[in-house]
Amino acid sequence: MNNQARQYLQQFMYDLSQDYKAWRGLNALLLRQRQAILARNSEELETINQQIFGLYHKLSSTGNTRQKLLSALGISTNHQGVQRLIRHLPPAWQERGRALWQQVETQAREAQTANQYNGTLLNMQYDIVQSILNASEPENWLYQHR
Repeated sequence: MNNQARQYLQQFMYDLSQDYKAWRGLNALLLRQRQAILARNSEELETINQQIFGLYHKLSSTGNTRQKLLSALGISTNHQGVQRLIRHLPPAWQERGRALWQQVETQAREAQTANQYNGTLLNMQYDIVQSILNASEPENWLYQHR
């Protein structure tokens, strides 16, 4: 393995570990976001949302770096490409790479589920508020946009 390829692989492993930490942090923030939504704590929600956007930016950046790295190594920039790269890691790195990738995928799926749940909560709260606001004017409720 040439020096450049070794540097790419080290970067890949480092980015995976950073992504895992970021996804774990995102899941913790999504839980806090849910609690703030339920408590209708808009100040806390604003703070959490800013932190979430920061992690989204970080994850997007490392994802772009991973795509460039895979391309530079001549590997497809998708799930199968990552699996292929992991199979070609030095033997001492393979198990760690496989475990990290699985953990990243698990955390990403959990974040997607939590994000959808939080979105549903926000929509439910919006519907409740709209119902309350329109209770005194039933004709508005009948014709409101949904």
